[in-house]
Amino acid sequence: MNHANITNKQPRQLDCQN
Repeated sequence: MNHANITNKQPRQLDCQN
């Protein structure tokens, strides 16, 4: 669910790279 940050637009860029 690393793409969730883009969907929720949350400040979780670290998750995206992880």
